[in-house]
Amino acid sequence: MKLSFPSKGLHKGLPNEEQPTATSPSLQNVRAHDVDEERRGGQRAGLKKAYTTQVGGEHPVIGMITIATTYIPPEA
Repeated sequence: MKLSFPSKGLHKGLPNEEQPTATSPSLQNVRAHDVDEERRGGQRAGLKKAYTTQVGGEHPVIGMITIATTYIPPEA
């Protein structure tokens, strides 16, 4: 059975056999498109702040980047 992502959202009121294409009778914390990853399906944004602490103290955050490093142990 092939299942498609419910990009048309939530639809209640019909039996499973009559469910409209690309809908679901039950959805939680999901949005049709992930704005960060540019793909189908993404996590719903939170309703409140995850942390109360200000990042950077009194200084505002100007920009954020990702830094990835690889550790290569020295040869013995």
